[in-house]
Amino acid sequence: MRFILLLFTFLIFYSLCFSQTNPSKDEHYKQMLESIKLQAKPEYVKAYSNIEELREDVSLAKRKLMLKKDVVKRFNELVGKVMGNLNSFDEVERRLKASGDSYVTFMYDNEIARIAREKAGEKKFDSTTP
Repeated sequence: MRFILLLFTFLIFYSLCFSQTNPSKDEHYKQMLESIKLQAKPEYVKAYSNIEELREDVSLAKRKLMLKKDVVKRFNELVGKVMGNLNSFDEVERRLKASGDSYVTFMYDNEIARIAREKAGEKKFDSTTP
């Protein structure tokens, strides 16, 4: 579903930028997409860092170097809004294993889509204002 939203956003952006197809415009579109991906990189880094930090916290809690309730609290603070707030350490451990990498991808794709929508809005505004 997320991929479909991302694809749809790019198609809108592409159609707003280029009404006709030719090789130079296709190359320009590819460059714009690469630019958007670079702008979204900090979100990827942040999401990846959060997941890795939580995985390390889980490891520390298993070795009794950190309280399990603190791991649950940090999970809910860092990623709970997207991955869902959890109540137990076991749930956190399972969720990170099952969905940690997907969270990183989701956050990156979401940021790409946000930037593309913003650029499409700017392009639309520029084309409709005198």
